[in-house]
Amino acid sequence: MPIGDDSAMAEFEGIYRSGDSLKRREEVRERLRAGMDEKRIAADLGIERHAVAEIAERLRAETTEVDRPR
Repeated sequence: MPIGDDSAMAEFEGIYRSGDSLKRREEVRERLRAGMDEKRIAADLGIERHAVAEIAERLRAETTEVDRPR
């Protein structure tokens, strides 16, 4: 990778984030199931509240799609 090649670095970071995001989603899911609110989850995980809200919204969307009758 040439020095200053931002596209290659962005690709690498995206791979790292995707693996890390699966772990983060599970951490948020567990805490939501335990009845924690988004503000407390954010503080517990050391992430921004909007990040928790975004993950929670995606989890709700997935649940809604699974629960819909076909």
